[in-house]
Parts: sequence; structure tokens; C-alpha cells
Amino acid sequence: MDKAFTQDIADWLETPREERDVRKGAELLLRINGNRHIYQMAMIRPEAAHDHVEADLKKFLQIRLDGHTMESVRQMDSELIPKVQNIIATRQDESEDAPEETDDTAPAHRGKRSDHNELPEEIRGIYERGGELFEKIKQIFTELQQMENAPACDRYEKLKVLKPLVKEYTDGWERYDNYNSDMSQEEAVEAVDEAPEPGNEAKRVAAARKFISTHVAKLETLLQAETIDEAEVENERRQIAERMAFIAETGGSFKPDFAQRINALGVDIEPTTEGEQ
Repeated sequence: MDKAFTQDIADWLETPREERDVRKGAELLLRINGNRHIYQMAMIRPEAAHDHVEADLKKFLQIRLDGHTMESVRQMDSELIPKVQNIIATRQDESEDAPEETDDTAPAHRGKRSDHNELPEEIRGIYERGGELFEKIKQIFTELQQMENAPACDRYEKLKVLKPLVKEYTDGWERYDNYNSDMSQEEAVEAVDEAPEPGNEAKRVAAARKFISTHVAKLETLLQAETIDEAEVENERRQIAERMAFIAETGGSFKPDFAQRINALGVDIEPTTEGEQ
């Protein structure tokens, strides 16, 4: 990034309004967004363009001070939105399996473990926090949908808030789903379902379903990347197929639309579709 150019923008904005060279500000703006309409207006009627030039340069200065360029903001947008769409789609799939709420039932969030009440307080807290994060993510995503045709610079402030929320949400659920009191935290992040133990099949099925939901979203993101890592994609497909086969062997099945979603990703398995995922 051209730090001298960033400083030029800051210097222009710090200049008292009555002393500013609006044409110079328009030239700075033209170098960023290529908008010749505002540039030409500033050349002919600088005062008419002054407010617009000032507002846009303020937005672009903040983006650059945060270490971004317009290209990196567009990349953030293209990578983040599919992740959020997957989070929302997965949450909706899972909520259909949740029990109907009653007056004495806590609001259902994603994937409550059968042993939830026996988990450490810190791990249980991830569950409640996940629900809060999901609502914030969904709200910002809705706002971004309403700005679908807005330029990246106008969407940036919301993307900036959304990105750490998505990371906290996905990292938190990974930790919650994989937690095992007999493992170190490092091992828990790597392990997803437990080794076969007598009387523990239900937990293994639940863990397998959680793995599938999480890694289907990850696979979709990998396939949407500008450069596809074929080895990582095939590894995800294999792991998903293994867990789907396990669920089928235990008598489980998947909703037709979820099965179609997985098949579309190239996962080499044909699951039964009479039940629900």
C-alpha cells in the first residue's frame, strides 16, 4: 500500500474547509474509485462537488488506515458473504430438528449436546454465546442484503463488524462440538467424533451429524474460492462421506434437500432420504 498516498488523503481532509483545493481532492478520489463524473464536476463546479469528495475520501481513508485497499475489501466481501449464507442455511436445517419449545424449555440454539449440563461452565457458555452471535450475524447480513448494489466502500463498515463475529461463531462451535474432558484442548479441536465405546453410539451419531453440517459449509466455501485446493476439497469430501456412511449404517437418514445439497458438492455417497438431517 502506498503510505504516501494515504498521507496525502489525510492531509487534504485535515486542511480547513475554506483552504482546501477541491480539484486536488477530486484527483485523489479519482485515483481510488475512477469516478470521472465527480472529478469532472469538481473541475467545473468545485463547491458543488466538495461535500461528495470529502465524504468519499473519509471512507477511503478509514479503509486504508485499517490496512485495506478496495481490492482487499472486495475480496473480504466475496469470501465472507458465502460463509454467512452457509451459517444461516445450516442453522435453519438444524432448527427443523429441534424440539418444539414449551414454557419450560430454553430457546433452542444450534446443536445442544446431550451432556451439556455436565460440561464446564466455560464450554456451556459457548452455547449461549452462539445464539447471541447468530442473531447479530443475521442482522448485519440482512442489512448488507439491502445494500447489495452498493459499492464496497459503503459496505465496508458492516463487513468490518461482521468478520470477527463470524470467526468467533465458527471457532466457538468447533470448540463446543469437539470438547472432550478426557482430551487436551488441542486434541479436542482436531477430534470430532469419539472412538467407539459401549453405550456411546448416540453421541457418535450426534457428533457425526455436527461434523457434516460444519464441513459441508466449509466444503462449499472451498469450492467457491478463486483458487481451489483440490487436495483439501477431496479430503473434506472423504470425511463427510465417511460420516454419512456411519449414520446410514446406524439407521439414520437425511432430508432430500440436504442430500441433494451434499451430492451437488461431489461427495461420493448416496444417502437414504426418508428421515431428516
